[in-house]
Amino acid sequence: MGALSLNSVLNTKGVGLIEVLVALLVFTIGILGLGATQLAAKRANYEAMQRSIASSLAGDILERMRGNSGELSAYAVNELGSSALTATISCISSSCSTKDLAAFDLFEWSGLLAGASEKITIAKNKSYAGGLLDSRACIAVDDGLVSVAIAWRGVDDSINPLGSSCGQGSGLYGASHERRRLLLVKSFIGAL
Repeated sequence: MGALSLNSVLNTKGVGLIEVLVALLVFTIGILGLGATQLAAKRANYEAMQRSIASSLAGDILERMRGNSGELSAYAVNELGSSALTATISCISSSCSTKDLAAFDLFEWSGLLAGASEKITIAKNKSYAGGLLDSRACIAVDDGLVSVAIAWRGVDDSINPLGSSCGQGSGLYGASHERRRLLLVKSFIGAL
């Protein structure tokens, strides 16, 4: 009972090294799991930020339309973002008609959709840093009922959202539109 035999001491050599290797394996798997969790959290945060931007943009154009409710039909647009809009007149520096104000609102809003208010300069080249990725917007007006649909490109594949076909003809969201995200806001705006 007392003394260890030489045979039992020889059989336990290397057991400490195996214990260290097993502990290292468990630690490595834990670190990899932590990294995967961090990546999933960053993706979810990015998707939430994009949805928040889309929601803010939808609220912005609805408020612009409420301020110019006599020209609601002038705000109707399909696939905004597929081509650059130009402003014929600036309603900031001069007064303009309600129809011109609607065109100017859409011009400014299309810039916000693309992230024009968040520019960065890299080696004297300005590029956009904000806005929605590959965005398209559609605004429909039907007797005061306004539908604002904003589509953008998501990070991961998902199911193509229903409710609006805005952005589906653009070819930006995959063959079956699996990366297309959509925010659809409906509101009633009464004419003054």
